[in-house]
Amino acid sequence: MKILIIIIITLDNSFFELQIIMKKFFLFFLIVLTILNISRGVILSQKNSSDFQWSPSKLFFSGENHYEYIIKNKEDFKKEGKIILTQNGEYAHGLYVLFYPLQKLNFKDAKIYWLLLNFIFVSLILFILIKQNTKNEDNLIFILLCLSSIPFSSHLKLGQQTLFVMLFLILPFFYKSKFFSVISGISYFKYNIGYALFLKFLISKEYFNLLLSLIPVGLGFLFYFFYVDSNFVSLVFQPFKVAMIVENNSLLKFDLITTFNRLFNENENNIFLIIKYLIIIVINIFLINYSKGIKDNLLNLSFISIIILYCSPHWQHDYVLMFPLLLHSLKTRLSLHSKINLIIILYFFFINKIINFIFFDSIGSYLYSFINFLILTSLIINNFFLVKKYKSIRTN
Repeated sequence: MKILIIIIITLDNSFFELQIIMKKFFLFFLIVLTILNISRGVILSQKNSSDFQWSPSKLFFSGENHYEYIIKNKEDFKKEGKIILTQNGEYAHGLYVLFYPLQKLNFKDAKIYWLLLNFIFVSLILFILIKQNTKNEDNLIFILLCLSSIPFSSHLKLGQQTLFVMLFLILPFFYKSKFFSVISGISYFKYNIGYALFLKFLISKEYFNLLLSLIPVGLGFLFYFFYVDSNFVSLVFQPFKVAMIVENNSLLKFDLITTFNRLFNENENNIFLIIKYLIIIVINIFLINYSKGIKDNLLNLSFISIIILYCSPHWQHDYVLMFPLLLHSLKTRLSLHSKINLIIILYFFFINKIINFIFFDSIGSYLYSFINFLILTSLIINNFFLVKKYKSIRTN
C-alpha cells in the first residue's frame, strides 16, 4: 500500500513538473514568435505603409480638397502622384487635420513616426484591457498572443489607422466622464469601426454622451471646410463618395456586407440596394441593442467589437479588434463558449492567413471567403448565446 502511495505521489509530481516545463516552453515559443512577428511588421512598415493616410493629408494642407480631387479624377486619381499607394483618402475629415505634424515630414520619416505612434497605441490598448483582468497569470499570454498575431504585424506593415481609432473606441467602456465621451468620437474618423459606438450611445439613450462624441467630427469638418474652398453640403457626403469609388470587394474580405454584395451582385437596382443595406442596419441595431444589458464592460466591448467585424467591410488587419474578446475568453476559458471563442480567434490570428498563402496563392477564392464568413458567423452566434447566458445568470 505504501509503495502504491509513493508511486502515485511520484507520478503526480512528475505530471506537475511536466506541466511547468510545457508552460515554460509555450511561453518561450510565444516570445520568439512575438519578436519575429514584430520584426517583420517593423521592416515591412518601412518598405510599405501603403495605407498610411499621409498623401491625402498633405494634399489637404496644400490647400486642395483631397476628396474633391479623387472624385473628379476617379478614373485614375493617382496619375499625378498627389495620392500615392493605397492612401485612398476615404476617412472622415478630422483624421487628415490631426495628421498635420506627420504630413510636414517627408514620407520616409513620417513612416517612422507613425510606426512609433502605433506602438504607443497598442501599448495603451493592452494596458487599458489588462487593467480589467484580475488574473495576472493570463496577462503575459494575452499580450504575447496579441503581438504575435498576423493582424498586428499586417497592421504595422500597411501603416493602418485601426489601432489609432480602436484606442478611442474602447475608452468609454471603461472610463465614464465627459472628457472620454468627447475624445471617443475620434473613433468615428474610421466610420466602418466607430459607427458601432455611435449606435451604442443612441440605442442606450446616452444622448448627452452621443452629443459630446460628435465634437471631434464637427471640429474636424469645420476646420477642413474653412481651410479649403468647398461646398458645405457636398463636403458632408464626399468621404462616402470617395469610399464608394475606392471600394474593393476583395476575396480576402468576408464580412456580411461584402458577402451580400457577392451573393446578389447581379441585382444592384436602387430598391434592392436599399433593402440590402436596410437589412444590415437592422442586424446592427438588433445586436447592439442586445448588448444593452451587459454590465461586464470587457464582455460588452468584446461583443460590440465582433459586431463591427461581422457587419461592416474589413481586411485582416482590422482583426486586432478581437483583442478584447481574446482577453475575456482567456479569463473565462473554463466555459464552453470561451473555448470556442479561443479556437476561432486563434484561427483568425494565425491559421487563416497561412491557409490563404498555401492553398489560395495569397489572393483568396470564393470558397476561402465563404468558409471564413461561416466561421465569423459562428463566432457571432456563439457570443450571442454567451451574452444570453450572462444575462440569465444576472437576472437569477
